Amino acid sequence: MTIAEPTPATQAQEPVHTRALIIGTGFSGLGMAIKLQQRGVDFVILEKADDVGGTWRDNSYPGCACDIPSHLYSFSFEPKPDWRNPFSYQPEIWDYLRGVTDKYGLRRHIVFDSLVDRAHWDDVEDRWHVFTSDGREYVAQFLISGAGALHIPSIPDFAGRAEFRGPAFHSAQWDHSVDLTGKRVAIIGTGASAIQIVPEIVGQVAELQLYQRTPPWVVPRSNPEFPPALRRAMANVPGLRALVRAGIYWAQEALAIGMTKRPDLLKFIEAYVKYNIRRSVKDRELRRKLLPHYRIGCKRILNSSTYYRAVADPKTQLITEHIARITPDGIVTADGVEHKADVIVFATGFHVTDSYTYVQIKGRDGEDLVDRWNREGIAAHRGITV
Repeated sequence: MTIAEPTPATQAQEPVHTRALIIGTGFSGLGMAIKLQQRGVDFVILEKADDVGGTWRDNSYPGCACDIPSHLYSFSFEPKPDWRNPFSYQPEIWDYLRGVTDKYGLRRHIVFDSLVDRAHWDDVEDRWHVFTSDGREYVAQFLISGAGALHIPSIPDFAGRAEFRGPAFHSAQWDHSVDLTGKRVAIIGTGASAIQIVPEIVGQVAELQLYQRTPPWVVPRSNPEFPPALRRAMANVPGLRALVRAGIYWAQEALAIGMTKRPDLLKFIEAYVKYNIRRSVKDRELRRKLLPHYRIGCKRILNSSTYYRAVADPKTQLITEHIARITPDGIVTADGVEHKADVIVFATGFHVTDSYTYVQIKGRDGEDLVDRWNREGIAAHRGITV
């Protein structure tokens, strides 16, 4: 199905009709599109950006990689035998998604630069009416959101933020035109993005200020390249790739027992992380600041074999004081100290709940989805259908 681009004169008068409408071209949106195509169902995909990829298009910061093993973090029906690393880096994952898009001929179904603004269910027509921010209308029997949760950057409203004279950007909006060489760089946050960025840039900058609110549990994880012989075996030995994927899956699932039923089983992971902190960080006070005071699994478990060494680098300063305000020349903490900085990177995560609230969705009898979820909690039939 080829979607004709409507002209401004016909946008309001000629809505596009389709059986299914998909929002987003990340893993969820593309996977759904492929399965609908295989079943002969008409569909349109609306994508807010100018290319596919979702999270893996938007996040391109130094060191960006996945923390799920590569052979599991891919479509089961479209395996990739020649992943270069056990945990793939952003460029390879994005290439994989673009390759899948082209292989299945999905681009002819995608309307790029189309931000979905609102949608409502028509009780008389039994159809969804979906509108984009530029006024285009789409009518569909099924509305499928693959918008994801990691696409609306969250930047705290620090006092004075607009006054900072140097470059300042979120990790998901990395400004590649900014050369960090010899600069004083402040990174706010110690979550999944920050622990990948810090080891990548610490050797390049003159000074790295790392602002930590809550220390994470960071489990060591090596990520060497797969030997060419292993990649060839994954491609050519019958059943090997499926066996490896199944092994990874069940190893990951086994952690659920400790996360939900028997948290005491995770104590051996805590002990391993503590040992890694001791061997990587010689300064006792710095070790104290890095050690979490909550059970592993209560917050996202992070993975890196280089993070603690990078924090222990003489050029790195771990700052745990609350940020009071941002000045034209740096950051002032609650103890009154101003830390001079040339560049600020906000590694402060995403508005996860806003991934659904940014689209106004009204269902049967005009009920608002956000109102429903605020009242009853976020829930869906079998985790999928609202």
